Amino acid sequence: MSACSGLAQFQSIDCFDALDELHKGRHSTVWSAKYRPTGELVGYSRSALKPRQLAHVYSEINILNALNAARHPGVVTLLASFDTSEFVYLVFEACMRGDLYQLLLREKGRLDEQYLGRVLLRRWLQIMRPLLTTLAQLHSRGIIHRDVKPENIFLTLDGEVQLGDFGLAATKGCDKLTERVGTLDYLSPEVLAMPTPNEAAVGRGGVLQPYDEKVDVWALGCLCFEMLAGKPPFEVEDPKE
Repeated sequence: MSACSGLAQFQSIDCFDALDELHKGRHSTVWSAKYRPTGELVGYSRSALKPRQLAHVYSEINILNALNAARHPGVVTLLASFDTSEFVYLVFEACMRGDLYQLLLREKGRLDEQYLGRVLLRRWLQIMRPLLTTLAQLHSRGIIHRDVKPENIFLTLDGEVQLGDFGLAATKGCDKLTERVGTLDYLSPEVLAMPTPNEAAVGRGGVLQPYDEKVDVWALGCLCFEMLAGKPPFEVEDPKE
């Protein structure tokens, strides 16, 4: 039996033809791809087998499996996960209209008064309303995303808005909620107040008060501003600022 058929569906990277590289980070890369046996379009991420990164990947798999089982419509669908001797792969349902970051890049330069009035506000509502609903559902289940930003918000051909990349997600009450993680432009004051990983390693920071789901609300507020103003509210050239 072929490795690309039967029970082995989505269980070998050899079954996919990579189409476009969508994102490349320090630890992982995301592609759009075609599943060779059926022609189905999907997305997949590849992460290196490093201990710290593996913890994030396996946490993402567990959280997405639970959310997909509960049929949360505003969350990307994880179709499969598998690993090789070098990498862990996650296969997702394709979001063919890309992510919100790409959309915002395409819209730059079109912020004239007519466009703002007729198109931008309508698009803002189409994106923010489902995101608010999705975050409310996540928070009711005790899940905090911790990395809400345009690159992690995906758009389907049907116009659905889906939240993805749960690699930094954490559950309420866990010890992760004293970590300084996320993307700088969207970090809340309580996250910025946490020690850096190097500071934590040498015991700096004292007794820490864990943050909660409000950090996602802060990030969403920054995103609201960015969609209307064209840049995040606290964007600066020098990260030290």
